[in-house]
Amino acid sequence: MSNKVVFTGKPGAVLSKAVKAGGFLFLTGHVAGPKDQIDATSIDSQTRGTLESISRTLKECGASMEDVVRVTVYLTDMNNKPGMDAAYREFFPIDPPARSTIGVKELGGDEYLIEVDVIAIAE
Repeated sequence: MSNKVVFTGKPGAVLSKAVKAGGFLFLTGHVAGPKDQIDATSIDSQTRGTLESISRTLKECGASMEDVVRVTVYLTDMNNKPGMDAAYREFFPIDPPARSTIGVKELGGDEYLIEVDVIAIAE
């Protein structure tokens, strides 16, 4: 018997919003969306919106940003890393989680500058 718990996303989606297994919560990649009221041309605004979206999803799954142990950041332009770092620091000011930052050619749409996925401890 599996102790996996799947948190579904939008109906008909080909991925889950999150999966809880083995004491961890694995979130799918997030981008800033309409709820986040962002400046689409600003990396710091998109970073904040993306991390706020992650925070909401963690809360829905019974966790918080304090439970995050691993982060992967995907940037369409590595020149945006300093701006991303500044906004990221607001969400992880003390003892930040392990992180990789990866430059990619493109994300799910031309408007996206950043995508982030996380792994958190699940109680």
